[in-house]
Amino acid sequence: MTTSSRVGHGGVAVQAPIETLAVPRPGGPRRVLAAGAGPPLLFLHQAFGRPEDYAAPGAGRLLLWLAGHGMRVLAPDLPGHGLAAASRRFPADLIERAAEDALAVLETHGPGPAALLGIGVGAHVAAAIARRAPEAVTALALDTPSRLWPGAPAEPWPGFTGSRPRRRDRARWERIAATLPDTVEAFLASCEPCRVPTLFLGTGAEGGGPDVPERTPVPVRVWACRGEGAPALVQAETVARRTLERFLAAHAAP
Repeated sequence: MTTSSRVGHGGVAVQAPIETLAVPRPGGPRRVLAAGAGPPLLFLHQAFGRPEDYAAPGAGRLLLWLAGHGMRVLAPDLPGHGLAAASRRFPADLIERAAEDALAVLETHGPGPAALLGIGVGAHVAAAIARRAPEAVTALALDTPSRLWPGAPAEPWPGFTGSRPRRRDRARWERIAATLPDTVEAFLASCEPCRVPTLFLGTGAEGGGPDVPERTPVPVRVWACRGEGAPALVQAETVARRTLERFLAAHAAP
């Protein structure tokens, strides 16, 4: 199934079809939304979210905006999410399984190394991908990483929940979240041996972001804006996307 939407943002207007693809995986095919042409960008959504939220007007049609900037956007369902939630199970090994699925997506529909855009827990999935296959990653862009961004709301986020989370799934997610890196230094260590330019984005009541060590193994930038809610690419759309646009222009292409 293919749909099209016209979007304009920052001087970009594009007729961008959204394709629905599939990648064979254990337990059934994994659905992938895809749009655009150019260097691949793997889009990894937050816990209890779904890719199509980011093709909707309420999220500023983020997937289409990315496609309009010359990227081949690939947005898979995380395990236990979207159509992958048909089994009604939220996996305890969500991050590692999501990383395996994402690498299969790149192998099938890439090709070539990709920039990774992770939102919420998707940021930690991006770290797992970078750790497993550093040669497959050109850059990391991370919007409100779970547990790491000070003052950010916990997932699930209002307005971005594909289905009402069940109590069991919430409990599993809380156990997963409690194990995630909560500092930039620990997050970068979780990406080793991958060392690529990294951008952190987020909003908060005080307008500040996480502390960055004086010395880091990779170029790191933190963009923070005063505001409420998440993700920054929706809640602080204009300025956050301008920052992301410049970052991807500099680092996304292999």
